[in-house]
Amino acid sequence: MTSLDDGTDVRSRVTIRCQGNASIGVTFCDRFNFDADSVHYPVELWAPGLTARVNEVVA
Repeated sequence: MTSLDDGTDVRSRVTIRCQGNASIGVTFCDRFNFDADSVHYPVELWAPGLTARVNEVVA
């Protein structure tokens, strides 16, 4: 997992990598809110032969 906590104006991101194969993983990044009831963020996925990004996941 990657955490950026250096006091600069960098958007936070969380990266999770597969323990058995570090070339497989997912990143949750650039969180933003439209209202007080939800959080929106892009999700980036990668694996050999696959690179994908979903620009708006809502939680």
